[in-house]
Amino acid sequence: MQETAFKGIRGQNINSLCDTIIYSSYDVSKLNTVIFPTMAGITNPDPAYFIRRLEDQNFKYLYVLEYVISGKGYIESGNRKYTVQAGDFYLLNRYTTPYYYPDPEDPFSKIWLNISGRFLNALIYTYQITEPVLVVHDESLEVYLRRIHEELLRYPIREAERAYDAIMNLLLDLFRQIDHVRNKPPMARRNPTFRQITDYISNNIILEKMDVDYVSSYFYMSYSTLYRICMKNVGLSPKHYILKLKTDYAKTLLSTTNCSVAKASEVLNFSSPLYFGKVFKKYAGVSPANWKKQEKQRAE
Repeated sequence: MQETAFKGIRGQNINSLCDTIIYSSYDVSKLNTVIFPTMAGITNPDPAYFIRRLEDQNFKYLYVLEYVISGKGYIESGNRKYTVQAGDFYLLNRYTTPYYYPDPEDPFSKIWLNISGRFLNALIYTYQITEPVLVVHDESLEVYLRRIHEELLRYPIREAERAYDAIMNLLLDLFRQIDHVRNKPPMARRNPTFRQITDYISNNIILEKMDVDYVSSYFYMSYSTLYRICMKNVGLSPKHYILKLKTDYAKTLLSTTNCSVAKASEVLNFSSPLYFGKVFKKYAGVSPANWKKQEKQRAE
């Protein structure tokens, strides 16, 4: 782990604070490449945690993308103080020197990515993100950071460039969603079409809270209304429709990656691999293990 990767951190051991440090490479020569992920991880709740970003010649080019999973925290930049809490995504722009830290009574847990490169510069310019700190509330944004983490985990550091195309596509989708959240009218989630409901569930299928109550609440509708819409369009109750969409996602996960059945069950927040297997077989017609085997044989 390179010492220079942690110049902005004071008063704590980064390894004890984070469940995952996916990346720890910091090569100044790559800062102006198309895309350069520097670090990524998931920070554990800790009231003593804080980061003060330094006015460092190299760190000033970094963008910091973070999503608050739980808890609450604060960001100080210039003469402004921002409060962030569960469901908030924030971007720390380059050339800024923020100081950010958790609420002592309810310290945040967050998933994060430090990244630089011309591709990020272009996205920031395209979507006119000029503020030093951008905060938006949208629980769907967690999914993009988790998928970027998954891409980085697929390869050792020396082969990380193999993940860059996928990461750029995820970043593009992430910034599109940020732009949508910043500009959507307050009533945008009321009276949705069935396609909007399906797209939202599919795009956020790995959220831990993705269940009938959450979908009903997100779209400001009663269970009976959601039930009527699902039955009319697919002949399934909302619960079974969400399970079908989870199965569809699991099919792709098992056939296109090295993800195990147990890991797929965990990613999709099933209570156990056994229950995941029963649901998968109900909607796919075969067990997840046999599906993975068949898809592997078909690809050979």
